[in-house]
Amino acid sequence: MKLLEFLHFVADNQFKETLFASEIGKQKRDIELLMLEHYDKNLTIADFADLSGRSLSTFNREFKLRHNKTPKQWLIEKKIFKAKELLDEGFSVEVGYHNVSHFIKAYKSIYGKTPKEMQKN
Repeated sequence: MKLLEFLHFVADNQFKETLFASEIGKQKRDIELLMLEHYDKNLTIADFADLSGRSLSTFNREFKLRHNKTPKQWLIEKKIFKAKELLDEGFSVEVGYHNVSHFIKAYKSIYGKTPKEMQKN
C-alpha cells in the first residue's frame, strides 16, 4: 500500500514540486536587496545573515567585499541618512532605534551635530 501511495505521489508531480520547493528555501538571497528592504526594522546582522541564507561570517565577508564596510557600518549610515531625510521634511524620526541616545550619538558621528541642532539651522 505504501509503495502504491509513493508511486501515485511521484506520478502527480507532487514529489518534484516538493523537492523543488525545499531547494528554493535553501537558495541565497541578494544581500543588498534584503538590507535595503529591511534596514529600517530592528534586525541584527545575524538576522540579516539568516534571512539571506548565509552564515554570519559568510554574510559579513561577502558584504564587506561588495561595499568596503561592514554590514553594521552600512546599516547605521543608512538609518542615519534616512533619519536626516525625514528630519529635513519635518517628520519625526523612527528608523529602527529603540534607544534615543544611541540614535543621537550615531547621528552626531556622521553629521557633527545632533538632530535638534540640525533642525535649528
